[in-house]
Amino acid sequence: MKNIEQITDDNLGGLAVCFYTDWDNIDFTRFPKLDGLRLIGDIFLKEGATWGMLVFTSKTAGYSQPTKQDRRGTIYPHEIKGFIPRETPELAAHLFEMNTQRRYAVLHRDHNGFMRLSGGPDYGLKFESKFNTQDSPDGRNGSTASFKADSLMPALFYSGQVTATDPVTPPSQEPSGYVRFEKGNGELIALVPAGSTFQIRSGFNFGFRILS
Repeated sequence: MKNIEQITDDNLGGLAVCFYTDWDNIDFTRFPKLDGLRLIGDIFLKEGATWGMLVFTSKTAGYSQPTKQDRRGTIYPHEIKGFIPRETPELAAHLFEMNTQRRYAVLHRDHNGFMRLSGGPDYGLKFESKFNTQDSPDGRNGSTASFKADSLMPALFYSGQVTATDPVTPPSQEPSGYVRFEKGNGELIALVPAGSTFQIRSGFNFGFRILS
C-alpha cells in the first residue's frame, strides 16, 4: 500500500478561471490518452471552435465532486458553480441560450494552479442559471450559474493548450500582499509574501508577463 502523506505546499480554495465549450466542439477522435487521472496531450477542438471564458465574481467560484454508489458502481457528480453579477439584455440572452438542452465540457483551474476537465467522450455537463435581484439595494443582483453532470470518472488533470475566445484577465483573487509564481501551464509554484525571498535551486528559464 502507498503512503498518503500531508501536502505541505500552499493550499488555496476556490476556482481561479473556467473555460467552457459545446461538447460537440471537441474532436474526440484525437482525445488525449490517460495516465492515471492525467490527460497526456492537447484537447483538439473542431475547426472554428474555441473555449469561452467564464469569469465569476471573486470568491464565489468553486468545484465540488462528492461520490455516490448505484448499480454502475462509484459515481462522481461534477458541479462547477459561481455567481455572475448584474444582468443586461445581452447577458440574459446568452444565459438563456446556454440553458437549452445542450451539453458542455468545462476546464476549471483552481487557485493551487491545477487545471481539470469535466466532460469527456462519455458525458457532457448541463448548464443552469438562476437570476435573482434580491429584495434590497444592499443585496447582490445577478445569477447563480452552474455546470452539472454525473460520470464514472472524476475530473481529469489537464496541462495542455487552451484556445480561448477573446480571453480576459479575471480580477486577482490571490491573498493581499502575496506574489504568485507559476509554471508555463499555469500550475502554481509558490505564493510568496511581498518582501520575502524566493529561491530556485535548479536550472530554469524564466520570462515576465506584465498585466496592465
